Amino acid sequence: MGPVDGKDFLIDEGGRQMGPVDGKDFLVPDFIDTNPSVINGQPVFEGDIILTENQWAAVRARKGLSDLTKRWSEGSDGYPVVPYRFTDDRLNKNVIKAGMEHWMDHTCIKFQETTNTNQPHLMFLYESGCWSWMGMLSQNGQNVSIGENCDSLGTVAHEVGHAIGFNHEQCRPDRDEYVVINWDNIPSPRQYNFAKASASEFDNQNVPYDYSSNMQYGSTGFTSNGKTTIATVDPLTQGLIGTGEVLSHRDKHLANIMYKCIDKWLAKCGQSSDTCQNGGYFGVNCACVCPPGTAGTECEQKTGGYYDSLLNSCTEKVTTQGTLTSPNYPSNYPKGQCVKWIVAPECHVPKVTFTDFTLCERHSYCNNNECCYFDALEIRTTSMTNGDVYCDTDIVNGQSFTGTSREMILYFRAKSYYYRKGWSANVTFVKQDGCK
Repeated sequence: MGPVDGKDFLIDEGGRQMGPVDGKDFLVPDFIDTNPSVINGQPVFEGDIILTENQWAAVRARKGLSDLTKRWSEGSDGYPVVPYRFTDDRLNKNVIKAGMEHWMDHTCIKFQETTNTNQPHLMFLYESGCWSWMGMLSQNGQNVSIGENCDSLGTVAHEVGHAIGFNHEQCRPDRDEYVVINWDNIPSPRQYNFAKASASEFDNQNVPYDYSSNMQYGSTGFTSNGKTTIATVDPLTQGLIGTGEVLSHRDKHLANIMYKCIDKWLAKCGQSSDTCQNGGYFGVNCACVCPPGTAGTECEQKTGGYYDSLLNSCTEKVTTQGTLTSPNYPSNYPKGQCVKWIVAPECHVPKVTFTDFTLCERHSYCNNNECCYFDALEIRTTSMTNGDVYCDTDIVNGQSFTGTSREMILYFRAKSYYYRKGWSANVTFVKQDGCK
């Protein structure tokens, strides 16, 4: 370990600079890939959900799950109340409270600490992994584990989301319109985690699918080989999924419909109907809460797409020849995700030739297999939803990749603070023989 710019940095076995010792999330895997598959004798569903026997029966029969997911009851003031208590001194209470306050800031749900154990309530535990039961249970207390490496606002908000009745976004019945599940990249025993709900099981309340949802799996959840398990139909949004560290607009909207918050606010403000447009909704301050890409008192003006302001600035559609690099190249790349969607002219195919390539090495978080887990470049030359993955020094200078059609995708993801300078490549368009 040695000082760099006044900070201490870890050095790996090869003498390479890794990251700041105090840097949060330094080489911490996604909890979905390290959570236990069985907790207290209960099998874990979708990586972090514990179900009742009736809910498991519904999953096996693929019917009725939404009817079994209970909402929390209203208090004396007419607003839903979720009592909770802490059960372990190891818990990061400040982060857990911040996660609950994040829900309270954007919904009418109230979380209240309690000492009364003879009622339904959340019991925050420090156990193995990050997980929760689904919805309110008719018993005196239900567990929510915020264990090691679970104490971030986004993770707490996610597990609390399950506790108030939210399922994962990619389980929606309409998911095939938005994402492609790459089954070959998921080990067979884990494929049940990607089961799609039917319309009767999952009520979206007409809120559209949201890549930026806090409840959306990341692109490599449960991967066996480091390749993408969930690909987006729109290539440019690939870098959004699994990055929701806060509640998205549509997360808030859905919760406020589920718990009838909008109706309560309309009544409080003396309004008869919600006149907000384009996915906006009537909020606690007696005004419309507008989604990204809209403006106006009733969200009536469209100023862009829902995801435009959320995309990383390094994500782009490439239609000209030139040089592409990882962010900040040749300086160290930051944590984040980028998509380069390369589209060649008619009768041409893209060719990408690398001039430099150095990423984080492999780790064994892919179903216990060594893979490009933390930082990787996925190159899609044939399929626009699946490709080969490279990291470390897999690609040598001068190595080329050529698309089989006009389109090609470079999907770069960096989960770590593992300091590397990244990659650089030249893009050219090659004329196809016989094409006129």
